Amino acid sequence: MENNRNSIIAIALTVLVVLAWQFLYMGPRLEEQRAAQELAAQQQAVQEQTVSTNKNTGAGTSPGRRLPVAMPCSRRPVRSRKPHHG
Repeated sequence: MENNRNSIIAIALTVLVVLAWQFLYMGPRLEEQRAAQELAAQQQAVQEQTVSTNKNTGAGTSPGRRLPVAMPCSRRPVRSRKPHHG
């Protein structure tokens, strides 16, 4: 009888821990992810609208023209070559 009571208490506490985890940790995390997805969708809509406006007005780059890409700089010092005498 005591063993059954302890098992029921253990199960109830486990359910309580899982529910607390869901409401206190996962709930805010899911809301944060949902807000980030909404923000990304809004930014994408604005970007698509801008691209559509640029296409209609003829602004932007021509289809065959590519914009230059910034390359990361090297941190190694540049050494000049000295002429070899000999």
